[in-house]
Amino acid sequence: MNRIKLENSISNSMSKIAPAWPLKNFVAVNPFLGFLENEFGDTAQFLAKTGGISLTKPISFYRELIDSGEISLNHIEKALRIREIEEKSSSEFLQELVQLEQKDHSIQEDNLNLVRIASIDAKVDFKRLMIESISAFCASYFDNTIATWELQSSSKNLYEAWLSYASIDRSPEIMGMKEYRSYVEQLPVKYMDSIEKIVTQLKISESEIETYLHSVLLDILGWSSYISGIDFNNKNYGGYTKNLEEFLAIRLAWEAYFFERYDKGTIKAAWFKQLHESELQYSEIDEIIEARVILQEAYDLSGQNEIIQAFENHTVVDKQSRPKAQMVFCIDVRSEVYRRHLEEVAPQIETLGFAGFFGFPIEYKEFGQIIGRNQCPVLIPSSTHVCQTSNNPRESEVKAISNEQTKTVLKKFRIGAISSFGYVSPLGVSYLPRILAQSFGFRAKLPIPSKSKTSNKIRLDLSSIPTQQKAEMAKNALTAMGLKGKMAPIVLIAGHGASTTNNPHGSGLECGACGGHAGDVNALTAQEILNDEKVRIALAKMDIEIPSDTVFVACLHNTTTDEISYVNEDLIPSNVRQKLNEIQAQLDKASTRSRVERSERLDISLSKTMNLKSAFLNRSRDWSEVRPEWGLAGCNSFIIAPRKRTKGINLQGKAFMHSYDWQSDEEFKILEAIMTAPMVVTSWINLQYYASTVDKENFGAGNKTLHNVIGGFGVLEGSGGDLKIGLPFQSVSRAQKDEHKPHRLNVIIEAPISAISEILEKNDNLKQLFKNGWMNLLVVNEHGQISWKYDRKGNWGKLLEEKTKMNQKYLQTI
Repeated sequence: MNRIKLENSISNSMSKIAPAWPLKNFVAVNPFLGFLENEFGDTAQFLAKTGGISLTKPISFYRELIDSGEISLNHIEKALRIREIEEKSSSEFLQELVQLEQKDHSIQEDNLNLVRIASIDAKVDFKRLMIESISAFCASYFDNTIATWELQSSSKNLYEAWLSYASIDRSPEIMGMKEYRSYVEQLPVKYMDSIEKIVTQLKISESEIETYLHSVLLDILGWSSYISGIDFNNKNYGGYTKNLEEFLAIRLAWEAYFFERYDKGTIKAAWFKQLHESELQYSEIDEIIEARVILQEAYDLSGQNEIIQAFENHTVVDKQSRPKAQMVFCIDVRSEVYRRHLEEVAPQIETLGFAGFFGFPIEYKEFGQIIGRNQCPVLIPSSTHVCQTSNNPRESEVKAISNEQTKTVLKKFRIGAISSFGYVSPLGVSYLPRILAQSFGFRAKLPIPSKSKTSNKIRLDLSSIPTQQKAEMAKNALTAMGLKGKMAPIVLIAGHGASTTNNPHGSGLECGACGGHAGDVNALTAQEILNDEKVRIALAKMDIEIPSDTVFVACLHNTTTDEISYVNEDLIPSNVRQKLNEIQAQLDKASTRSRVERSERLDISLSKTMNLKSAFLNRSRDWSEVRPEWGLAGCNSFIIAPRKRTKGINLQGKAFMHSYDWQSDEEFKILEAIMTAPMVVTSWINLQYYASTVDKENFGAGNKTLHNVIGGFGVLEGSGGDLKIGLPFQSVSRAQKDEHKPHRLNVIIEAPISAISEILEKNDNLKQLFKNGWMNLLVVNEHGQISWKYDRKGNWGKLLEEKTKMNQKYLQTI
C-alpha cells in the first residue's frame, strides 16, 4: 500500500473515534460521532464484532418491557417495518425471540488483533498488560496539573516519548514478552514510518486496513478518545496536531511485537484466519444484534407515544398581554422542572428557553489566569474576550497571581516525593477538624457557581468589544431568544451551575453550552451589553427597540439546590431591586416545589426531612455523596416551539425546550441556527447518556467510589486500566435499575415541513442523523398536535393517520 492510501485509511479509521474532554470542562459528546453516515443497525453489527461494543440493551431488558406492556405489539409491528422486515409479524418475531434470548450473551468481538489472540493462546493477559503500560505512559505524558516529577521525554512528541519510555520498561519482559526492549529500539523514530513498516509487515490488504486500524484503537478506547479530543480542540482553534496518529503507532507496535518476536507459531495462523474468515462465523450474532435493534426501535416508539399523547391532550392558552417579567433559561432539561413550577405559581411571569451561553460566545479570563476559559459550546469557537475586573484591577491581578503562586508552592511541597513527609508530620493534624467537619456535613457554604473564585460577585471588563459588535451580538441574541419586540419590564437571564464537592465529574453538571462551566458569566455579559445605552441606540437603528423601562438582570439557577441567586446582587440599582423583591416570593415558591418533585427521584424522604432546602444544600456539601443530583438523566426530547405548545404539560424533566416562533423567523435562519448548533449538542448529550447506559463497560466511567483522578484530566477505575470516558454508573443508574431510559432523542419542531426539509437538504450531516436512526424528527401542526414524522428513507409521513391504522391492526391481534 502506498503512503497516500495508507494516510487516507488512517484518517478514516481515526474519524470513527469520537473526542472526549478533560474533567475541567467535561461536556457531553456523541461517542458514535464517526458513524453518523452509517445506519444505526449497521453500526451496531460493526461495533459488536470489531470491539465487543453494544449499541442496545440485551434482549432480556426488552422482554421485561414487553411483559409489562410498555412495549406493545403495535410498536413491534412498526419497528419491523422500519427495519424493512415485511414478511414477519410481531407474533412470529416474539416466538423467535424466546430462542434468541437464550443465546443472547455479552457480545464477544472478533479477535482481529494479535495481542488478544496471544493472550488466549498463552493464557497470559497481554491485553491488560498492554493497556496498563500504555495508560501509565499516557498518564505521565499528558499530566500538567498533578505530577511533580515530569516525564523526562515530555518535550518530545507522543510517539518519540513512548520510544524512550518503552526502551527502559521491563514490565513486558517480566510478563513473558522476551526481547521487548530490543524490539522497541529497532522501531523507526518517525511514527508514520513505523505505521507503514508494521502494516506492510502484517500484510493487511487495502480492504481490511481501516477496520483493523479502528479495532486496535477500540482496544484502548478511553485514551484514544481523550487524545482525539486534544486534536479536535486544537483544530477548532486553528492549531493542528497529530497525537492520535502517533498513538496509533504506539498501539500498532504492540501488535507487531507479537507478529515478529513472540515465539508462538500458532498465533500468526490463528490471527490470519480470524482476520479473513471472521464474517463466516458470526451469523448467530448478526441475528441477535438485529433482534436487539428491532426491539430498540419498538422501545423508542413507546417513548414517542407518551409525548405525542401529551401534546394531543394539551389545551393551549395563549396570552398576548405584556408579562410582568420574563425569565430566560438554558434549554437544559433541568430547567423544564423549574419553569413549569414557576409558571404555575406566577402565571404573569413568562419563561423562555435558549442555549445557556445566551448567544455570547466568550472567552473569560479571571484574575491571575494566563489562559481564559471558553464559555461557549465546543462546536463554536469563542469570538470575544471578556476579563474580570474590580475597582483596582491592577492590585487584584497582583494579589491573584501571588495567591496562585503560593498555592502552587504549597501543593508541590505537600505532594512531593520527599517533602510530603515533612508536610504531613507537623501539619497533617491541622486537617483533622476539616476532615471531621466534612464527614459530618458541617461545611461552609460552597461558592456558586462551583468553579468561580469570586462566588456571586463578578465584575466584567467588556472594553475590548466595540459598541457595534456588542449591538450585533445583542441583535442576534434578542432575535433568536424570541424577545424582539416582546420585552417585559424585568428580563431575568438565568444561567445555571451546580454546587458539588469531591466530584471529579462536577463540570458535567454545569452548563454544556458554556463549555462545561457555570453560565453566570454569560448571563452577566448579556446583562451588561443589553443594558448599555449606547448599544440600545445602535439597536434602534437596526429596528430593535428595547423599551426604556426594560432592565436585564443576570442570575444563576443552581441545579443542585434549585436556588435562584442574582449575580452581583449588591450592584443592582435600588429601583430595580424593589421590582425584584416583588417576584422573589414567587421564585422561592417555585424553588420549593421543584425540590419536592426532585426529592422523589433522589429518594429524599419528605416525612423525615424537616427542611427540604437544607437537605439539598447538605447533599451539595457532602463529600461522600456519589449522586448530588441526576443531571440530565432521562433526557429524551428536544422541543423547538413556542412555550404555549408545552406550557402546563409535565415533561418530567426529560425535555430540552428551545423557544421558537416560525412566523417571526425571516427565511428560517433562526431555525437553521437552532438545528445546526443546539440540536446537535442535545443529540450529543442524549447519545452520551444513551451509550453510558447500554454499554457501561466501554462507554461509561465506572463506579465513582473506585475512581482515581490522574493528570487532572481523567479518571481510572481502581489503580489502573484504560482511561474511563462517559458518565459514571451513579449518573445513569441506581442499584440494578437504570434511571436513564435509553431512548434516542425525539426532535419536535413547530415549523412548515418545507422549511425543515430545505434545511436538511442544505445540511447533509443533519439529514444523516435522522435518516440513519440516530435521532427522530417529528413536526407539530398548527393545532399543536405532533402530526408528521420524518422516516428513514427521507420521506414525511402523516403520523396521526398512521397511528389510527396501527391501532386497528393491533386490535385484530387480540
